[in-house]
Amino acid sequence: MLASIIDDVVKGNTSRFDDRKIDILAKITISVESCKGFA
Repeated sequence: MLASIIDDVVKGNTSRFDDRKIDILAKITISVESCKGFA
């Protein structure tokens, strides 16, 4: 997934990168919250 983001940035697909970055940040936040819940 990270490789495709880097590929997008290299190709200049910054709008797609921004959308995906927000999506990834949301997923990371959910993952962290889930870990806190299980801890």
